[in-house]
Amino acid sequence: MPESVEVRRDQGLIEIRSWGVVTREDLEATLQSLLKALRESGFSHVLIDGREQLSLPDTVDTFEYGERAAVVLAGRGLRIAAVPSDAAREKASFLENVAFNRGLALRLFPTLEAALSWLLVSQRRAEDPGSPRTNSGASGG
Repeated sequence: MPESVEVRRDQGLIEIRSWGVVTREDLEATLQSLLKALRESGFSHVLIDGREQLSLPDTVDTFEYGERAAVVLAGRGLRIAAVPSDAAREKASFLENVAFNRGLALRLFPTLEAALSWLLVSQRRAEDPGSPRTNSGASGG
């Protein structure tokens, strides 16, 4: 299977690496591994490194997988940042739209650095309830 799932305790996230020709079966197996990692780690941030993907499944399989993933992962407060390869970017963008339209916070990024930045900023905000936020009602006037 051209994918691996690893809990990155040092960064407080789950990392999925994906390479080669990715089939729907590969995606389904990875989803099961992700669910296990989510249960065991308690983390809610996921980084998908797909920079070495050669392709994703056809449009129908991608659509159906996006629907299924959104349903299975719903209600977990997840943030998923993905960095697809140029070869898989069009299908990854379609998958992003399908999943996002069904309530899953999945976002594509051009680089790992940008993806990590998005994940880690949101992670710090979630961990620090005293972090600066817009205070809409604090003015005394």
